[in-house]
Amino acid sequence: MCNYEANIWSEPTEPETLDINTAAVAGTVTMGIGYAQLEELCAAMNVPCMSEPTYVEYRENLIDDFNKTAMKNMKMTGEVEKHLALERNDVINGIPYITVVADGSWMKRSYGNAYNSLSSIEAIIGYHTKKILFVGVRNKFCAICDVAERNGIEPKAHKCYKNFDRNASSIRMESDVIAEGFKCSLEMHGLIFKTVIADGDSSVYQTILDNRPYCEHMVAVKK
Repeated sequence: MCNYEANIWSEPTEPETLDINTAAVAGTVTMGIGYAQLEELCAAMNVPCMSEPTYVEYRENLIDDFNKTAMKNMKMTGEVEKHLALERNDVINGIPYITVVADGSWMKRSYGNAYNSLSSIEAIIGYHTKKILFVGVRNKFCAICDVAERNGIEPKAHKCYKNFDRNASSIRMESDVIAEGFKCSLEMHGLIFKTVIADGDSSVYQTILDNRPYCEHMVAVKK
C-alpha cells in the first residue's frame, strides 16, 4: 500500500459555488416548479432526492436571498435613473423626476370577463434604463391557511404570502401594486415618478391620482 490518503468531495467546496441542494432548489424556483417535480426528475436520473422539509428550508433561505438581490439591483437602477435625471436637469424642488413604464401580469388569463386570478405580479420600469425600479406581488390564496380554514382549525406557524382580499376583483391587484410603487419612490429611490406609460387600464392611473403620492411637492402624475 502507498499509504496515500485523499479527500474526494461529492460537491464543490469553493465558497462562491452553490452546494448541490441549494443549486437544485434555486433551479426549481427559477423554473417555476416545486418539490414534486424535483422528486420526479431525481427519480428519473436514479438520484436520491432531499426530503420535503429540507427542500422547504432551502427554499425559504433562497427566497430571502433573492429578495435582497432584487432590492439591491432596484436600488442601483434608481441611482442610475437619478444621475440621468440630474444630467437632464429634470428636477422639482431639488428632487429628480423621471418617466416610468408600469405593467402587470396575472397567473390566470381573464379575457375581459372573469377577473378571478389568485395571483399577480406588477413592475415599474425606468424609461431610460429599461430596468426594474419596483416590483410587487399580490396573492389571494395561501394553501396552509386554506386547509386550516376548511378544517376549522388555526393554521400552523408559517410564512403566509396571502396579501390581498379574496373577495376583491383581481383587476385591482395591478393598480394596488403600481400605486404602492409610486408612494414609496421618494423613500426608496429619492425620485419622483412624474410621468407613467402604461396600457389602456384607466383604473391604474386613477388609483395613482387618488393616492396623491407627491402632494407635498405639488406634483400630479401625468400619463
